[in-house]
Amino acid sequence: MREINHEQLTKTLGCGHLETGRGLNQEQCLQRPGDTRWNSHYKTLKGLVDIFSTIIEVLKVVEKDDRDWKNRDQASNLLVYFQSFDFVFYLHLMLTTLSITNILSLALQRKDHGIVNAIKYVKATRINLGDLRKDGVDKIIR
Repeated sequence: MREINHEQLTKTLGCGHLETGRGLNQEQCLQRPGDTRWNSHYKTLKGLVDIFSTIIEVLKVVEKDDRDWKNRDQASNLLVYFQSFDFVFYLHLMLTTLSITNILSLALQRKDHGIVNAIKYVKATRINLGDLRKDGVDKIIR
């Protein structure tokens, strides 16, 4: 996975599609959704989107080259599922929704915010979710 991700990153940098600089283009990986905080789920989905093409390439390698037929079969099934419209749509829908609610979640966990600030964050989140509901797919695609 690291090799494929490195190759893709090198190719993208060579084409000028990514900016370079300190703190950019760090090694990426999938985060385990270890705790129950919404931030954990947001980071997991964001990581999945960030290295989606790498995951697809790794699954292709496993499907083609793995010695164990169970692994090949599982990789093949995952490839079909990961490349389906439904999976990609729901992935982006959940990422968009969690990106909106993540701000509220992080704000409510801070000890230095009072009830007034909490109410402001709840109202802002409610407006953003209402906009998402009203604008629908157009907002998700952006």
